[in-house]
Amino acid sequence: MPRHDVLTVDVGNSSLGVGRWEGERVVVTRVADPLEAAEILVGEAVGITVSESRWEALAEAVAQRGKATLRHLEDAPVPLACESLAESTGADRLATVLGALPGPVVVVDAGTAVTVDLVDREGVFRGGFIAPGPAAAFAGLHAHAPALPLISTAALEGGRPTPGLETMGALSGGVWGLAVGGVDHLVEAAFSSLGEKEARLCVTGGWGRAWLAASRHTSVAGAKASLFSERAVDWDEALVHRGLRLWAGEQV
Repeated sequence: MPRHDVLTVDVGNSSLGVGRWEGERVVVTRVADPLEAAEILVGEAVGITVSESRWEALAEAVAQRGKATLRHLEDAPVPLACESLAESTGADRLATVLGALPGPVVVVDAGTAVTVDLVDREGVFRGGFIAPGPAAAFAGLHAHAPALPLISTAALEGGRPTPGLETMGALSGGVWGLAVGGVDHLVEAAFSSLGEKEARLCVTGGWGRAWLAASRHTSVAGAKASLFSERAVDWDEALVHRGLRLWAGEQV
């Protein structure tokens, strides 16, 4: 059975999430710096990373404080994926689809990178798509066209993009429109590939709700999304931590 007393840690490219569990409920604290994350870790913690340098900084800080143990999760649970696919797929993707089980389901994780992944009716991971999120798109444009300003995703207002007369408005509207429309297209392709009429959509990530609100396929009321092209939608900001708890349970 999954352990409920273990802290779950997701070390991303731009932020770290620490999940504290109370039964089936989890509260996630997000910080930017590994040293800051180490300060709030007490007891047993397990986690994954997409940045080895940030994980090493966190592990070193945790060891110096001496108030927690930190274990890196490996070997994704079976039958989530065949061995070759599990070895070549990022741990963040595997944890996210684990948290979205049971299938059939299409899973969107909208972060620095946006991933759109497929899980079939038997709960087997069938791959998916990886694309840049808005922050990465802004950074890429600025790197290759320095005259274009580097702006924060905080400039995105959500909703449908509007034309901008000046550069900032045109850039923010253009990047946001491309991100929303791109994810719409990838999700459509994922559902088509999965070929399951009862497949649902599960969404997480820093700008996931903003995408849901802007997508041409969904409407969002309060804390709930309604439908994606007549399919059920689940929004879960702690999805990766649910996957990590299940993953840790397999290794205890």
